Amino acid sequence: MWSLLKKFFHVKGETDQAQLPQEILIGELPGWYEKKAKTQWDAFLAEIKELQHSLDNKKSEVEEAIDALQNATLPNPSISVKEKQYLEGNKSSYIMGTSQFLKSLAIPDEHGQILQYPGIFTQNLEKYAKATIRPYQILQQFLAHEGRDVAIAIKGIEDVHVALAENIKSSNMLSIKAAKEAIAQLSHRNSKKNELKNSIAALEKELAAAKEELAKHEKTLKALQASHPYKCLLELKAEREVLQKRLKDSKDNVLQQFSILDDALQKFGRVYFEDEGLISHYLLDPAEALERDQDIKMGAILAKIKDSIGKGQIVMKEKKRAKIVSMLESLSGEALKASREVIVEIKNKILDLDENIKGNPALQKEQVLKDAIGHHQHLISSSQRKYENLQKDYGEINIGPLKEQVACLVRETININITLKENPPGD
Repeated sequence: MWSLLKKFFHVKGETDQAQLPQEILIGELPGWYEKKAKTQWDAFLAEIKELQHSLDNKKSEVEEAIDALQNATLPNPSISVKEKQYLEGNKSSYIMGTSQFLKSLAIPDEHGQILQYPGIFTQNLEKYAKATIRPYQILQQFLAHEGRDVAIAIKGIEDVHVALAENIKSSNMLSIKAAKEAIAQLSHRNSKKNELKNSIAALEKELAAAKEELAKHEKTLKALQASHPYKCLLELKAEREVLQKRLKDSKDNVLQQFSILDDALQKFGRVYFEDEGLISHYLLDPAEALERDQDIKMGAILAKIKDSIGKGQIVMKEKKRAKIVSMLESLSGEALKASREVIVEIKNKILDLDENIKGNPALQKEQVLKDAIGHHQHLISSSQRKYENLQKDYGEINIGPLKEQVACLVRETININITLKENPPGD
């Protein structure tokens, strides 16, 4: 009794073990399935070889029938020469078309080509029939028996291909082909998914490194900005801004003064040509012209303009005249000299400050750090966009349904239950 129970449990255990699904890595699946399906393919190929032998025999029968047709004598040799020529032309055409058709007949031994071959044969047979129907009909009028023998032999070839098509249909080959195609598709998608996963992991490391470098540079910059040299740099820049504002105000004041004198300067310049160049410069940019006018030649010109207005040599409306004369009285040579000295002094101070700013050790360090921070910020932004795109592409690859389809096809074609496991990244 105990031995019977032991035998029962032992057999049951072995059966359960046999029914357990095999765990297969998707990356190894194509080669694994190819080996498992080879037994069925070899058996199928053996049947195909038998059909190829039958096809060779049928081709030989066609060739014998063609020879008989070629050498056949007319039952009625008394036909006209024209009729003989007509017969020979159509006989040659029929024999040539049949011979060419025979050359296209060979069952391939490659898996995919065998499955497609019956359809290709049907197309070739239809082309052959269309090309030879007319010559065959003519032959029936003269050599009916021999022509019919060729047609019967061709029908034998067709029967072999019908048997081949039925053999393929009844076999598992079409399902195996579908399984291989699904496996190839799954393998490709899985490889693409792993490539994306590896790229995402690598990009995560790059982002982490870039963020670490950015934090380091920001920390260094913060420390620099708290240092004594940097505070001195800020003071120098602040002082420069104050001087820049004073310079602008001084130049604006000169511009405003000479804008009132614009009309008088133009009229005077048209009369006194020797002063035209200097006057033109003052009309274009009064502050710059005053800065270059070291000898304050404009003071003498303004005195002449005032004198000319007083003598009535420069004519203008009373209101404008009074405004111009008032400005001329305030713009003496000494006043122009004082304005020029202010502008020159401020500009010289700015130049001195620029030298001090340029020589401050914190300036170059700050620029290097800001460039590094900008570079890493751009790198992080660019990598973040790329990372999001990779995540999106990765999320769109869903191989779950295809895994189920492949497992089902494997079970149907080679009768093995499998569980598919994705290859770890990097494989």
